[in-house]
Amino acid sequence: TSPLKYYTSEWWTKQIQLGLNQRKKLGSEDRWQDITRYYENRWEDPRQPNFNLVYMLSSSLVPTMVFQSPGIMNTARRQEFNKWAQFFDGIDNYLVDVMEIKKIMSDAVLQAFLYNTVGLQVGYDYPDMTNEIEEQDLQFLPVPNCLDRSRKINQPWVDMIPSDRLVLAPGTSSMKNCAWFAKLVVMPTRVLKSMKYFKNVESNKVPEEITKSESVKWITDASSDEEYTSFYEIHDAEKQQWFCLDAVNSKFITDIEHDPLQVQGLPLEVLVFNPGTKSIWGTPDSLYIESQMLEGNECRRDGRLQRKSALVKAFYDNDILDQEKVEALLSGKAMTMIGVSLPPDKTIDQVLSLVQTHVQIEYFEYQKQLLNDAQLLTGNGPNQLGTFAPGRRTAKETAVVEQNNLLRVGKR
Repeated sequence: TSPLKYYTSEWWTKQIQLGLNQRKKLGSEDRWQDITRYYENRWEDPRQPNFNLVYMLSSSLVPTMVFQSPGIMNTARRQEFNKWAQFFDGIDNYLVDVMEIKKIMSDAVLQAFLYNTVGLQVGYDYPDMTNEIEEQDLQFLPVPNCLDRSRKINQPWVDMIPSDRLVLAPGTSSMKNCAWFAKLVVMPTRVLKSMKYFKNVESNKVPEEITKSESVKWITDASSDEEYTSFYEIHDAEKQQWFCLDAVNSKFITDIEHDPLQVQGLPLEVLVFNPGTKSIWGTPDSLYIESQMLEGNECRRDGRLQRKSALVKAFYDNDILDQEKVEALLSGKAMTMIGVSLPPDKTIDQVLSLVQTHVQIEYFEYQKQLLNDAQLLTGNGPNQLGTFAPGRRTAKETAVVEQNNLLRVGKR
């Protein structure tokens, strides 16, 4: 094969498609919409009682895995450098705040629970290339045409790449052997044309996977005159380069440049809860507990049916009791006196018969077992999720439950 065929826009388009095919095959992509509906509690019939394990466990898991007040502490190896360590503490913790690390990590953990694989990209907004650093470059002004408030000129940033916007090189089992990664970006065409480092920009079609996952936005924008351009931001580890590729028209829309952020690997870390045996894509926690959740839904529906059927019902003799007396019996005061004239050949039991069916209490115990199974599948016990385990409770267990309850409340 001629070397000229490699690294062309057509070659990269084919590689992107191979990466998308592997994500769809190994990453349970065809179930992502179902998972989203579970988490957002959008059921076909919202009046039915539902055992929403996906939301229940995710709302408990995120605050226990993410530091509520993240910070960085530098330790000097020599005593005379303690002042410098405190100086860098101030800079690092300022960046932790302005880069909104806590919010990004909370979103990333939730995405990993729901869809299993999510990217965390590290970047830096360099000032315009000039011979000298200008005074305005030291003021950390917002990046022009960028809606992300954490992006400032001459400052680092961290961006979460959702599963439906992340493409990894085929065969990637970890970031140690990842040849390249791509991030799907959708921006207004007019904004891209105003950026001087973009070229040959044309409006194109928004990918179907984005219109599905972000349906509310695109339904709203469908009636507007705004045009959008979809493209992939690609970082190549082999040549340590980066560039942007039109997602539809297979052409470069930026120059291919050296990637200064590729220091000891690609500027990307992947948060994955359940990696596959031979791939970084795998089955998410939300699908591992799906069968327990659907079984719990069925139990609750059966329980509600039994509860309704167990309401007191009565059969009465029309010749002796009329409708008014029966209603007085069922809805009257604590002691309701109803006079009746019984024939000599009948007793009161023959005139009125009350019926009440049995409710199986085993249904409620079964739901507890389903919850316990789901907790074991996600690697968490009841105490870690802020609830007491059955049996004797020690002071230590009580402290753990209280701490995790406070984490959940603090997150809200």
